[in-house]
Amino acid sequence: MKRIKFGIAGRIARIRLDDAERMNRLDIHLCDELIEAFDRIAADGRVAAVILTADGANFTAGGDIAIFRGAAEEVREGVWNTVGRATQVVQRMRSLDAVIVAGLQGYVAGGGLGIALASDIVIAADDAQLLPAHVTLGAPADGGLSWFATRLMGSRQALDWMLSNRAMHADEALVKGLVTRVVPRDKLDDVVAGTAARLARGPRTAQSLIKQLVYGAETAPLAGHLDAERAAFMAVAGGAEFAEGVDAFVAKRSARFSEE
Repeated sequence: MKRIKFGIAGRIARIRLDDAERMNRLDIHLCDELIEAFDRIAADGRVAAVILTADGANFTAGGDIAIFRGAAEEVREGVWNTVGRATQVVQRMRSLDAVIVAGLQGYVAGGGLGIALASDIVIAADDAQLLPAHVTLGAPADGGLSWFATRLMGSRQALDWMLSNRAMHADEALVKGLVTRVVPRDKLDDVVAGTAARLARGPRTAQSLIKQLVYGAETAPLAGHLDAERAAFMAVAGGAEFAEGVDAFVAKRSARFSEE
């Protein structure tokens, strides 16, 4: 892989955008590498946590806009293919059993911002700035940005932010619900790694089901969601992780869900 660093060690996978000279701009090649990485994580079957970070001063400057120049048909084809790849990245992230922990620094813009918000836990450095960017190009949105912003902020806040193209500082993003936590820049990697390590020690199946339930709750009616909770609970009942959790609770000790 040329645009990302990727590896799996036990129950933790690490993906690091590795194109700092180009400010980790999204293009088909970067998206294809992300797709391959998430597919390998899904196939592994052991991974409980994924770390998503980036080299350089900025997480991503968004799409590689220079490629969208030329004859109308060429532009349309380029947009179709690039946005399609970003869509596939987001779909894989949201369907992944493992919990994705993102660490954001500097500018997080455009379609890359959508991918960042697709993560499950989003930890921002205190220098992070979230920038929609699309409207200044005469474009709408991609990478799921309008979907995530609307659900996390509400429609009026999301619309105002995306139309104004205002860079949102990490502290405001925390208040608006776009990020989970804000930490000093020099602590970002350690906090992200520590969060992933905690998840890796946890009950992988239960964590995956909690992720599914929380996201399903956004659209499910209460009756249907109650049924989903019951089915999820039954999926772990009688299993090794649940047995360990119950035994640890009764014995008043810490549960050991993984020996790694």
